[in-house]
Amino acid sequence: MIKIGQLILNRGAYNGKRIVSSQWIDQTITSKISTNNVMPFTNGYGYCWWTGQSSKGNYVFANGYGG
Repeated sequence: MIKIGQLILNRGAYNGKRIVSSQWIDQTITSKISTNNVMPFTNGYGYCWWTGQSSKGNYVFANGYGG
């Protein structure tokens, strides 16, 4: 999971090697559907990534839901 997180943070590169395009990362972490605040800290869902906003900026995270 840490490696996947680093891949996202580095916009598709891991250990200096391009794994996926930065455009794909942008698409992946962009909200595609509204979650209607089903969880208090998120209001959207991208491609396997929850999305949200705070006073400090936008954020994305991976988290299971529903077992």
